[in-house]
Amino acid sequence: MDAEEQYDYPLKVQGLPLLVTEALPTNADDFEAQLVSFVDFTGVLADRDLHERLL
Repeated sequence: MDAEEQYDYPLKVQGLPLLVTEALPTNADDFEAQLVSFVDFTGVLADRDLHERLL
């Protein structure tokens, strides 16, 4: 028996609501610089310095 013959509930395409998608704005030219300004790297850099001193 074919798989399509076993399928009892065919998909009804008519009457489905239209899907609304969200469009994201384009990134600014200095997106990376803006992103880095939000992150506090002192904890990461301090840990790296401590690790290098222990080696």
